[in-house]
Amino acid sequence: MALTKVKAGVMGASSVGRASIVDGDIITSKIADDAITSAKIADDAVVAAAIADDAVVAAAIADNSVDIARLNVSDGTSGQFLSTNGSGALSFATAGGAYTGWAVKTGAYTAVAGDQLIVNSASAVTITLPASPSVGDTVVVKARGGGTVTLGRNSSNFESGTTDGTLFSGNKTQVVYIDSTIGWEEL
Repeated sequence: MALTKVKAGVMGASSVGRASIVDGDIITSKIADDAITSAKIADDAVVAAAIADDAVVAAAIADNSVDIARLNVSDGTSGQFLSTNGSGALSFATAGGAYTGWAVKTGAYTAVAGDQLIVNSASAVTITLPASPSVGDTVVVKARGGGTVTLGRNSSNFESGTTDGTLFSGNKTQVVYIDSTIGWEEL
């Protein structure tokens, strides 16, 4: 007896049961778009290896579900923040402001922009201001211990002149670089 193909329109809605389907008989091209819902997929049936690269879009990721372990960066240290270079590279950076933490100096020192210094010395000490400063660079100095502090201008002008600044013990100042004509201005 020859087998005849039965057209789908002739079959009843529930006439083909699971037991009647041979493994491998249903191919992807025969499954309608959106025919398989998440309710029809068994728990743990979709494994990472079955997901194509770039197949998961942002809209499919639950809010607040990506943690540090899932980001492509190493862990930072306490107090750091996640930063970007503007081209997609992430890294941890240390939060900073216009100033560094206070540092106590007892001898000659070359300052960097943003330094906050306490010079604690009974002898005269020279604090050399930063070389090649940028507009807005600033250094804060407090003199303690009895010695005089010289603020070395480091080839830049100091209050429109070519003389270093002087800070006597007990006094403090903040200097800001204005431009090449004024140089460092004492506030």
